[in-house]
Amino acid sequence: MKQLKANVRSEFNPPPVVGEVNNGPVLVERGGYLPPHILVPQMLAAGRRLGEHYDELYDAMEGKIPDDYVNPLSDNEFDEIDKKTAYDLMEEKLLARKKAVADQNAKAEAEKLRAKIKAELESEKSVPVEEPGE
Repeated sequence: MKQLKANVRSEFNPPPVVGEVNNGPVLVERGGYLPPHILVPQMLAAGRRLGEHYDELYDAMEGKIPDDYVNPLSDNEFDEIDKKTAYDLMEEKLLARKKAVADQNAKAEAEKLRAKIKAELESEKSVPVEEPGE
């Protein structure tokens, strides 16, 4: 007599896996071995493209970074308090520089105005004044 097998699914008896058919274009590389003479240049080019992308995002650093530049924020001994203090000092210097430029511009404008008024007064003195009744 033939015994019937129960169709019970569990972690030990999973349902059969049906694969998916890709009818569209293949957008990813298929798995496989890439030899180093192909893989290394691809990785170097990807690194250059990534660096160019970062350069486009952050336009504060124009040109090349000097070889002797040391970033104090990357030092492990430099803690959050020191960072805040350095930030506050830089902010004070920036505000002082902006104020000095604004004062210098205001002085230049005042000098231009004084020169203009002085020229107008000089031109009024050189014009002969007609006396009334002549």
